[in-house]
This record gives sequence, C-alpha cells and structure tokens, in this order.
Amino acid sequence: MVNYGYKAKKGIGSIFYFTLPPYGIKIKSKEGRLIDKTANRLETTLKKLKVLIVDDDEISRWLLAKMLGNISSEVLNAENGLEAVETLKSDPDIELVLMDIKMPVMDGYEATRQIRQFNKKSFIIAQTAFTLKGDKEKAIGAGCNSYMSKPVNKANLLTLLEKHFKA
Repeated sequence: MVNYGYKAKKGIGSIFYFTLPPYGIKIKSKEGRLIDKTANRLETTLKKLKVLIVDDDEISRWLLAKMLGNISSEVLNAENGLEAVETLKSDPDIELVLMDIKMPVMDGYEATRQIRQFNKKSFIIAQTAFTLKGDKEKAIGAGCNSYMSKPVNKANLLTLLEKHFKA
C-alpha cells in the first residue's frame, strides 16, 4: 500500500513523504488478476511476431517491447517515420508495426502512406496520446489497420492481435 503525505508551513518549506511495500512483494487487486489472466491466455494463443515499434519516446518503445515480450520473436525500433520506412524497406518480414502518430522528421500518417506503397501485408496499428475526433479515420485512411490510444492497454492490444495472429 502506498501512503502519501504532505506537510507545509508558510515560509519554511514543504515535506513530502510516502511509504512503499518492500521490494518484491506483489500486491494483487481483483481487477489486476483479471487483466493478467486475459493477457496470459491471449499470449498462449498468439504466434511469435517480428515487430517494429515506431515512437520518438524511448520509454514508450521500452514499455511496448516489454508488453510484447512473450509474443515477439524479434523487436526492432525506429525513432521516427522516416526510420520506419527505411526499416520496412530493408526488412519486409516485419509482421506488426506499432506506429506512433506524432513524431519528428516524419509523422506516422506519412510514414504509413509511404510504407503502403511497397508493403501491403504488415499489420500497422496507429497509436497516439493526442486523440482528437477524426484521428482514427485519418489513421485508417493513411493505411493503418487499426488504431489505439495511449497508454496502450496490454489486454486490449493482445485481444486485437489475437484476431489477426493466432498461432
């Protein structure tokens, strides 16, 4: 259990404190167990995929790679859309692309349009933290197969992948 505390005195400063359980102790919630069971079941039904994660944020790439660890045979990374296009040109065996939309150099929409000129088979999922009305339609129109908002929910992602990549 995490307890947060805060004490402030005008002109003196502030003290923040919290407590965490000892490292290695797992706290389970009913909701967490349900998600874990769903994710575990889905991981066993999916084949191993060659994945390209396209995101300008290193932490996001790392988290997605961890999420896909049990269902990936190989995980490749690209920091922008231009790198993604070049990676897919040089490696046509990539089966799944998780494409961030908002990136420097080349955004996910343009990268997907360029990829679709030479690669129709890779399954591309657009992902973005900045969801606006019409974004899903714009992503599908650019050539993405599906769309997810960030933060990506592992069970939802695996459910989507199960429809396309059963073992």
